[in-house]
Amino acid sequence: VERKLTVHRLRLTALRDEAIALLIEDVLGYRPSSHIVEAIAGETAGNPFFAVALVRHLAEEGHDLAADDVAAAIPGSVRDAVGRRLARLSPDAAQMVSVACAFSGPFRFEELQALTELDEELLLGALDEALAAAMLRPAAGDGYEFGHAIVRQALYEASNPSRQGRLHRRLAQALEQVH
Repeated sequence: VERKLTVHRLRLTALRDEAIALLIEDVLGYRPSSHIVEAIAGETAGNPFFAVALVRHLAEEGHDLAADDVAAAIPGSVRDAVGRRLARLSPDAAQMVSVACAFSGPFRFEELQALTELDEELLLGALDEALAAAMLRPAAGDGYEFGHAIVRQALYEASNPSRQGRLHRRLAQALEQVH
């Protein structure tokens, strides 16, 4: 059965402070302080994905965004925020996510297992953690992908070129082994 999908592309603009405040309130269930809204809007340039990621990061660290003194806890960049989220994962989950960034799109469990060399139970646990932290999300079938390409890119760019080259070689070997 052939189906035609109609796709409408929308050009989105940066969210204004009031929209950021509503977004934060929707995520947390309470109204943030105006100082926090300004800080998050400024740091994320109004990008809703960055804003939600930053709000979740601050909430996971136990900050009350209704208080005015939290603005100092806002990380200086997306890479910093991703790094802090990665640091909260177990060593197996952090290692798994760090090497999964070599995939440019969705990947299957078997491919990830061959790349990480974790046994099945450890990898399943690491996947559960990464999914709960919204670092990864389910993709088609038995697949996974990063919650957002920016998270994958931040993890990838945290590695030096020599490490990236070795990671790609390991990925090629893992894909060859699986397929």
